[in-house]
Amino acid sequence: MLGMLSVFAMNQSANAQFGDAGEILRAGAQDAELMLTEYMRPAAEGFSTSLNTGWFNTAGTHSTLGFDLTFRANVSAMPSSLNTFNLNELSLEKSRPINSPIASTIIGPKNTTAVGIYGDNPFTGQEEEIARFNIPEGINFGYVPSAMAQLSVGLIKNTDLSIRYMPPVTVSQFDLTANLFGIGIKHDIKQWIPGMSLIPIDISVAAGITTFNANAQVDVRPDATTPGAMPMSQWDDQEITLRATGTNFNVIAGRTLPFVSVYAGLGYETSSTTLKATGNYPVESIGALGQREIERITDPVDIGFDGSNSFRGLAGARLKFFLFTLSADVVVADVTVGSLGFGISFR
Repeated sequence: MLGMLSVFAMNQSANAQFGDAGEILRAGAQDAELMLTEYMRPAAEGFSTSLNTGWFNTAGTHSTLGFDLTFRANVSAMPSSLNTFNLNELSLEKSRPINSPIASTIIGPKNTTAVGIYGDNPFTGQEEEIARFNIPEGINFGYVPSAMAQLSVGLIKNTDLSIRYMPPVTVSQFDLTANLFGIGIKHDIKQWIPGMSLIPIDISVAAGITTFNANAQVDVRPDATTPGAMPMSQWDDQEITLRATGTNFNVIAGRTLPFVSVYAGLGYETSSTTLKATGNYPVESIGALGQREIERITDPVDIGFDGSNSFRGLAGARLKFFLFTLSADVVVADVTVGSLGFGISFR
């Protein structure tokens, strides 16, 4: 999934998506989970959906031991309604916006939003602002990309087995590591339908599942002079992890000619994403005598996102020049995903 990593790594605000997002955890477990859910929602939904795209570039299958190796880039077009979220619509317990309640999501405008953390001073009986933090800016890009390499091999009975794989890749400047694995299958069902051999089209069923994992080190530390902040080593194990899974089932039909193949189909897709913050995080609070002190929260966030779970329509085409192929397709479901691929194909 180097495509997604490249958007984060090449964009100046990439650190906001991972390292700076940890700043939200200063709000405490309950409020942080609510804000992180909305901040990360477009990436979680768009990315897990893009994992379901690009599994095939024809409706037909390979001959036995035939194969294709394709490098593919996918882009999920996210609705503009996911560019921002309203803090006042969340059931926040201790946090409130300082000025505007409208905050950017991960794909939204390059605007940070200041949030205050409030608590009651037991010594004075008055509510006080304890601390402030910024919800990170977005990358100002309303699309969620992904990219992958896929190998498909023809087995017996007009059946293809497909493998997607990316070994752990590290973007060292952001302490970010990611990997991917997927497996899929496509089977020609036309061979089992009497009389269908006379019709010059291919009809297949296909299914696939892909899982993507990423983790990033974050560094959220308190003021060393605040009681409870020391030793600083207690904040060394902070990490944000993301795991996205996409599964799809399809029926596709198409025609393959010497230089061009076209296909269309219907299917059903499901996707899900989990986001976790593990380690110890500092939360500033007010002590019994009105003094500031640091509370430690451990593993404060475990968020589950349900992505696209819907029927889908798809269509695509492939051009072939000797062994080389150029393909494109579009999937229309809850989120629309476009895909472009380049590769080689034999038999």
